[in-house]
Formats: sequence, C-alpha cells, structure tokens
Amino acid sequence: MELEYVVSHIAGVLNSDRQYLVEKPWISEKSPSFPIEIELHLRQKSEIEKIEIVAHNKFIPKKIAIFSERNEEGYIGEVQFKSRKSDDQKYELKNIFLDEKCSKLILSVSEAHIDVINNLESLVGLVDVKLFGKYLTSENQLSFSPDVDSRAFKPGVTKNVIPDHKYSKELQAMIMAIEKNKQTAVANEDFKLAKSAQLAVRELKKSTKEMEELENDKNEAVEEEDFQRANDLQDLSPTEVSADPSSAFLLPPRPPSNSSKKTFHPKRPSTNDSVSTRRSSATWEVPIRPTTTNSQSSRKRTPSPSIKKAPSTASSSSTRRRSSSIGLGTNKFLEKENMIVPAALNRKRSNSVNLETPEYVDRSTEDISEDQVLAMVPPDQRGNVRSAISLFGLETIAKMYSKHFENRKEGIEEIREKIDELNGDRTSKYFESINCLLAHLLKEPLFNVYKDVLLLWHHFCTSRLPELNLERYIQRIASESSEILATRVLSSEKRLVSETLKVFRDASKLPSIGKAYATKLLGSNSKNLKGRAILVEVIAKLYGVPHEQPGLIDKTIAGFSTKCIRTSDPQVRTIGKDLMVKLYKNGSTKVVRSELDKFATSDSNNPTYQKIVREIYNFDGSRPKSEKKKKISFML
Repeated sequence: MELEYVVSHIAGVLNSDRQYLVEKPWISEKSPSFPIEIELHLRQKSEIEKIEIVAHNKFIPKKIAIFSERNEEGYIGEVQFKSRKSDDQKYELKNIFLDEKCSKLILSVSEAHIDVINNLESLVGLVDVKLFGKYLTSENQLSFSPDVDSRAFKPGVTKNVIPDHKYSKELQAMIMAIEKNKQTAVANEDFKLAKSAQLAVRELKKSTKEMEELENDKNEAVEEEDFQRANDLQDLSPTEVSADPSSAFLLPPRPPSNSSKKTFHPKRPSTNDSVSTRRSSATWEVPIRPTTTNSQSSRKRTPSPSIKKAPSTASSSSTRRRSSSIGLGTNKFLEKENMIVPAALNRKRSNSVNLETPEYVDRSTEDISEDQVLAMVPPDQRGNVRSAISLFGLETIAKMYSKHFENRKEGIEEIREKIDELNGDRTSKYFESINCLLAHLLKEPLFNVYKDVLLLWHHFCTSRLPELNLERYIQRIASESSEILATRVLSSEKRLVSETLKVFRDASKLPSIGKAYATKLLGSNSKNLKGRAILVEVIAKLYGVPHEQPGLIDKTIAGFSTKCIRTSDPQVRTIGKDLMVKLYKNGSTKVVRSELDKFATSDSNNPTYQKIVREIYNFDGSRPKSEKKKKISFML
C-alpha cells in the first residue's frame, strides 16, 4: 500500500508548504549549497518496501542518498540519475526496493548535471516521491515529530467497514442469558435444567470461537477488497443453531412454589428489522414456563399478518390443548424449528431468502458409474484412479470427487481405515494410486476437510510407511506434494496456512521426511520461490544449517539463499539473509564468502546483501574481498 508522508524540512529549514512532492514538484532555490536534505515524515512508523522517485526533466540531480537517520547506521543507499542527452521532455523514474522500518526518510540531493542551455543556475528538482509498504501497529498509532502538525496529514482513509463480530457478540449475549437461567435453576434445585444449560453453554462457547475466527478472516478479506473470499467465508458461518427437546434450558426456570403467582417476561433483544415473523417469535419470544395446568393465556401469540396459518384439524387442536395443559415447559417450536441468530435472520431477509427448511439434497454415490468418476479425473491420472477403485471401491473414490464436503470427509476416513489394513506388499503394489489420491486431496479448498487430509498425509508418511519398512517411497510422495504444500502456505486463509505449517513441521521431525522434502524444495526450479522458502525455513529451524542428514548441505543452502536474496519479496529476502548468516556463523565461511563475492562484483547495490555484510562484519570483523566501501547504488 502507498504510505502517507509530509515534507517537514528542506535544507534544515521548516517547510510550510505540505504539497511538495505529494501534489506538486519541488525545485531548489537559486545558488543552493549541496547536498540539500529533504526530510520526509511518515504518518506513523512503517516498514518501507519500495520507493519511487521521479526527477525533474530539466533540473536533474546527479544522485540522491537515502537515510533513515543522520548517521552511518541510518544510511540506506543512493540512487543515480542520468543527464539529458536530447531535448525530449521525458522524466526519469527510479524504483528502489528495500526493507527498512522507520518513521522518516532523509533524501540528500546532490548537485545537478551540467546543462548550459536549460540549467544555467544549477538548480535541482524532484517531481514526485512515493513510498510503498505497510504501517506497523503500535499503541500510539500516530508518531508525529514535534515540528509536524498532525493536521498536515489527511484524515484516515475511508475503508470498507462491516459490523465487527456481529454474530459472535449475539452468541455471547445468548451465553450470558443461559448462564443467568442456569444460576436461577440451581437456586430452585432444578439440576436437570442446570445440567442442560451447562452443556449448552459449552457448545455455544465453541461455536463462538469458530465464529470469531471466521469473522476475523472475513473482515480481513473485506479490507483487502477480496469480496469473493468474504462471501465464501460468510456462507461458511454457522449462523443456524439446531434445537432439540433438550433446549428447554432456554426457558426461564420454574419459580419456587411460594411465588407461583409471579410471572417473568423475558425481554426480546432489539434488531434492526421492525417486521415480526413467526420464526423470529419462535426464536426470541420464549413462552414462560407454566406454573399451573391451565396456561393457555401464557402461550398465546399474535401471529404475523404476512404469514398464513396452516389449516387446523380436530386432532391437531386436541394435541395442542393436551401439550399446553401439561406443566412441563415443553416448547414445541424449539423441537421442530431452527433457532436463527437475529443478525443472520436480518441478512437473509434483506436478500429475500426463503426461511423455510431447505429441501433434502441427495448425497448418495451408490448409482454413480466408474466412467462418470473417470470423467472428472485428468487423463494422465486415470490409470492410477482405476487402480484406486479396485483397491478402495468405486463408492469411496466417488466420494473423493464429490461436490459435497460431507462425502469427501467420509471418503477420507474410509481411505485411512483401508490403508491401516494393508500389508507391506499390497501397499507397495498400490502405492502410486495412494500417492495420486493424496496429491489430489491436498488441493482441497474447504478448511474443515483439508484438516482431515493433512492428518491422513501425516499418518501415512510418519506411521504406516515406517511400520511397513517402506520409507524409500517418501521421496516419491515429496515429488508429488512438495509444490502443492508450497502453494497452500501462501493461501489467503490464515487457518489453512497455520494448519499446514504445524502438520508439516511435525512430520519433518522424521529425518527421512525432512530430507525428502528439503531435497525437492531446494532443487526445484518452480516459480513459487516464496512458498518453497517458507517450508525450507521450517526444516532449517528444526535441524539447523548446515546439516547433512536432512539434506541441508552448505553449498545447496547458499545457492538457494542467493536466489531468495535477489527477489523483490521482503519476506523471501529475509529468509535468504537468515539462512546465509546462519551458515556463516556455523562454520561454512568459505561457501558464504564465495556467494557474497558474486554479489560484490555484480550486484553490490542489493540492500539485503549489505545487511548480510554488516552482520558478518559485526560477527568477526571481516568483509568480502571485493567490498571496498559501504555504498549502495540503484542503477535501474
């Protein structure tokens, strides 16, 4: 994202024109003394990843040095501009990639290129400066300099705003209401009701935690304007809580016999919708527990005029009379209906969604044929799928390719049970089929199913293959799944990334698995360098570098680190830097120096390379042979 800043000082003088470099160009005064320092104050402390500088097309400086502080440690580098070779009016743009955390930047502008035609007075100028990165969270969000007026910054940028934890807060309110009724039930010695309330509170707390995670992910998707993901997460939100006969704890407990004349009227929570429906009444206007056998008046409701009553019959009327005359507090609405969270109810009303019970969906896979299953499989995998059908059965494999997640979860469980029954010979015979299925399942989009897939992969690699002395096959599993796992750790869903890293870390503790995946990830030429770097970092933290047993050889790690350092992604550059520094500190000095010498001769302007040099210098006081002085030159 683009970071907001103001120009606070120019050549040590307080600047009053806040539009310089933001909305209008800056040109130095006549007869300037060089270098001219331009101080940029950011809205708050930030991690700057990129700087764009556009020089003036007539008053062109030779170079600009960039600092975060006025000392040697604050020196970041310098960027050089070319002189004009023609009368064209083109502007020169420089892109500087870096990884710097600071609250201000200082641009030290040098003298201008000599131009006796267009710039006799040796002026210098800049048209535009843009900073990109991210703001760092802190207790004090705004960190202004005493010389900078906070009003110089624009008001907070308008963001997409949605109600924060709308559903989970209502679930919390329900928990509090049930807790209160539980306490009253205990006071009245109605322990059966208190037990039901206790169990309900546990279930609601679990649902609340899941709801909060979904809401956090949804809010993040809205902030990033990834509305498709936000819609998918909203559809996953469990906004309907099924009720059963044990839901009587929602009713206020029976009062003591000496206060039977008192009645309690629960207050209906307010909603944004003023229209009442039968379902909303069944949800919130809970009838009072009857205290006498004649309680018709306490159960009377005024139906909504927009909903027609079902035709009554003599039998149903007599049933209602019998049920209402029994003083056990049975709520027939809660037995038959779903309890809808009001926020979800409002959303469904606004989208004109029918609130009736959804029709039954047939998830059966009994009638599906083998040809139908193979039609859903890529041609190069059909041989393995045919073999899998002969091993696991057509119905189980059909569940793997079903669009219903319940079927896929059942299929995963059936496959695990079957794998546990196989001996070494049959596992070896059908290994390619099992490996093909695992690779397919690891692409599962739904998190609740993907968790089961990860456990199946972990169980097969860490338990079944070692038990059957088939660890030689782990390398082939890594060949099929390493790129898939590297892609999954880049998912926008945080839960999926966290679960993948957790299970992968635990599985990699087995040396054969760590070596297989390290070899594949380090030797791959795929473009997904970031995902591979994240997984390599997991293995490196488990075993340390260099370490021959898991395949973390110093030359291989150094070459991989070099690729990471040359990329533009700050996270990948940091991983590459850390691996290189650890190699050096753990004794692989010759290998690291060999790689750094390549940088010093061909890419000495790389800021991550400069950081490595500084860390090595601080460690043992040495520098690469080709490193003459501390200087970064961005020539793009």
